[in-house]
Amino acid sequence: MRQEAPRSMEEVFSWLPEEGLETLGACFDLTEERIPAGETRSSDGRIGCLLSGRGRLRTERGETALASVCLLGITVTDRGERRPVAAELTAEEECTVLWFRFEMVRMVCYAACWFHVRFLNEIDRLLEEKAPER
Repeated sequence: MRQEAPRSMEEVFSWLPEEGLETLGACFDLTEERIPAGETRSSDGRIGCLLSGRGRLRTERGETALASVCLLGITVTDRGERRPVAAELTAEEECTVLWFRFEMVRMVCYAACWFHVRFLNEIDRLLEEKAPER
């Protein structure tokens, strides 16, 4: 089976200017993690953006297959509110996940930068298109 080439934060967030990735990373406390095939990670109150790879996601709603690029650890209520969801990702092949703190999607940062607002818009777009928890 051919594994998809890992996608970097720069590819997924190509809308950001070069200096924007550093600002966004600091604002959201972003960390990138490679998860070897067969290993499991818990969201632990964080949101994950699967940048590359395939895996199985377990939530309170059951188990779902997922592939990049999609979100985990977040859902939208019937009233349109974002909320955290306990989630476990088991990598079926090596995965790259970008983790960030959930509370950062509930407010605009103190600097009110356009990067933050755009990132929130991208999160909403991914939730509408590919959210496995919904």
